[in-house]
Amino acid sequence: SYWTELASWHTRSAEITNFVTGQTPTTAASSSSPARESSPTENDLLPVALLPSGYCLTYSDRFACSAQISDNYAPVDHWQWMATMWRGLVAPDLTIYVLDEASPFARDHLHGEDEYGAGGYDSGQAVEFKRTNLKMAVMVVRLNEASGGLLEKTERRLGFEVLEWVRNGPF
Repeated sequence: SYWTELASWHTRSAEITNFVTGQTPTTAASSSSPARESSPTENDLLPVALLPSGYCLTYSDRFACSAQISDNYAPVDHWQWMATMWRGLVAPDLTIYVLDEASPFARDHLHGEDEYGAGGYDSGQAVEFKRTNLKMAVMVVRLNEASGGLLEKTERRLGFEVLEWVRNGPF
């Protein structure tokens, strides 16, 4: 159900925050002692949380579109109300879509303009990088049609693009 999924994402969000910051909300709030110095190797590490099963906005959209509107609110108000339930959750800095060229989504979204009028993902490149705003970036990775998987050169390119994105530090 919607509420179960929402509650699980709030729990996941707290776990991700703890993983990235190294603190639980209770220890961060109750800590009155000065922060300890970290070793250089700890400072060099960049915590990464991978969510292979999708992000909460996908769930928000899906449930907002499937929940029946039984009041006098407009559909956009209904969506906004359902989306506000997700406030306070961590948001992705980088989203990587792995697309099968033959999928219905790819056929519908790879060509022409996207919802921002910026052009679709139709460059023909195996790995394409797009920044949607100052805080969030999107990479699209295309599966090889012949093998149905990633080619070795595509894996190397993806690794390179992610490292460049991390080096630029937009987060």
